[in-house]
Amino acid sequence: MVEGKRARVGELKEQTKIFISNPNQSSRLPQSPNQAIISLKNDRSTSYETYI
Repeated sequence: MVEGKRARVGELKEQTKIFISNPNQSSRLPQSPNQAIISLKNDRSTSYETYI
């Protein structure tokens, strides 16, 4: 889930880039990359390949 919405694993990379870079200077996103915090929560059965 990303901000409470379901997301596919394939979408996470692009959504993460947008979150960190905040190209539209949204007040809901971090104002600089140094302030971005990303938290991953996964299942024990998640394969290593999923992260790569």
